[in-house]
Amino acid sequence: MDALVRLLQLLVLLLTLPLHIMALLGFWEPLCKSYFPYLMAVLAAKTNRKMEGKKRELFSQIKGLAGASGKVALLELGCGTGANFQFYPSGCRITCLDPNPNFEKFLTKSMAENRHLEYERFVVAFGEDMKQLADGSMDVVVCTLVLCSVQSPRKVLQEVHRVLRPVLRLPVCLPSVTLSFWPPFENVSPVVPTQSREARHTRSGRAAGAGAQEASRSRTGLLPELEDQHLPLHREGGLFFFWEHVAEPRGSWAFLWQQVAEPTWKHIGDGCRLTRETWKDLESAQFSELQMERQPPPFKWLPVGPHIMGKAVKKAFPKSCLRSE
Repeated sequence: MDALVRLLQLLVLLLTLPLHIMALLGFWEPLCKSYFPYLMAVLAAKTNRKMEGKKRELFSQIKGLAGASGKVALLELGCGTGANFQFYPSGCRITCLDPNPNFEKFLTKSMAENRHLEYERFVVAFGEDMKQLADGSMDVVVCTLVLCSVQSPRKVLQEVHRVLRPVLRLPVCLPSVTLSFWPPFENVSPVVPTQSREARHTRSGRAAGAGAQEASRSRTGLLPELEDQHLPLHREGGLFFFWEHVAEPRGSWAFLWQQVAEPTWKHIGDGCRLTRETWKDLESAQFSELQMERQPPPFKWLPVGPHIMGKAVKKAFPKSCLRSE
């Protein structure tokens, strides 16, 4: 089977020899970066018509993350033309990230068509190194048809985990305390038993008088005196939504043709790999919960295989540190 794959790859290479020569000489990539946004604009419109129901169902979960401010900080990783904007609920503050600056004019058009959203900035960067974004700065990260073309899905998922914002929630077993958080976590919902009015007043007074300690608040977001008590906090995380095409089952004829087409397709598709088993990267990433479903490809005439759609929840503490409620 391997010999057959190599033979067929060589045949396809000969048929597309000019493309491979241009790529070898360094002429193809700049050309691809220029035309690829136009290609994606056409494909994205067709894809949205086919996937509208599924996308609305997936992204409807974002609305529940809005805190008291009604805002959700959302990072679109590999934003492309902004094809997902129409499915995001009002109150989202969008940061767009893509390594191809030629997408910006398409993003501007999508922004004008989706004024129910707020737009923060467009960051030109690779997903493996999002140093422009601070740790824990995003409530949601969205990634659609991106992990197929990155250099290292593992590193990208590490960066996704880093920029997702943790959310704190107190278990019911804790005594009543008044908490202050820094930076402010909007989705905090402490559930605590009732104590006497005097005890509550005393603790509230202490917390109110701790304004001078704000500068010394640690990365956990808790006041130092609360950290010293080693409270058994339960951390929930931000959400990572994904929709990616993946490899066909190994040993199938469909997988064989993906192997044959991949060396040429990665040039046409701006680095797209047809045989990536992205679900394995998601399963090995540091998420505490992972939900995904397998879907047939929306277009039978493209060599891309089945798709996976779902969400992952950030893991903030090791499971051994979590306490049953």
